[in-house]
Amino acid sequence: MAAEAADDKPAVPEKVALTDSKVERGRRALVPPPRLRAKVVRGFGRGSKLLGFPTANMDVRWDSVSDAGKLAAEEQEVLDFAKDCEPGIYYGWAQVATGFKDRGIYKTAMSVGWNPTFPDVKAKTIEPWILHDYAFILRISFYRVAS
Repeated sequence: MAAEAADDKPAVPEKVALTDSKVERGRRALVPPPRLRAKVVRGFGRGSKLLGFPTANMDVRWDSVSDAGKLAAEEQEVLDFAKDCEPGIYYGWAQVATGFKDRGIYKTAMSVGWNPTFPDVKAKTIEPWILHDYAFILRISFYRVAS
C-alpha cells in the first residue's frame, strides 16, 4: 500500500535555472548600509490603489543634479544613492520620523528604479513600502508636490 501511494505522487516540475530568466536575480548587502532621510512626496497613488502596496515615495531631487552644491546634506545623499544604486528591490528598516505618533522602526521593502509596470515614470524613484499598518494616518498626511 505504501509503495502504491509513492507512485501516485504528482510529478514535480524541474526547477528553472535563474540564468533562464530575463531578470537577473541575486542578493548582496550594501556595505556600509545607507542611511537615507528624505521628505515623503505624493506619487501617482497607484501603489496602494492598483497594486495593494502603499509606498512612502522619497523625494529625489533630480531637479538639482546640476546644482548639487545647493542641496542639504540629506538631500544630496538621497540623490547620490538614486544615481548610483542598481535598480531592484531592497529590504531594510524604516522609520517615519516626523508627523506621526507612531515612530517605530519597521521592516521595509524598497523599490529603486523606473517602475516597469507603469511606462510613464521617467525618473528613477525610491519607494519604500513600510511593512506596518499606518491605516488612516497615511491617507491624510501626504500632499501633492508640484512637478
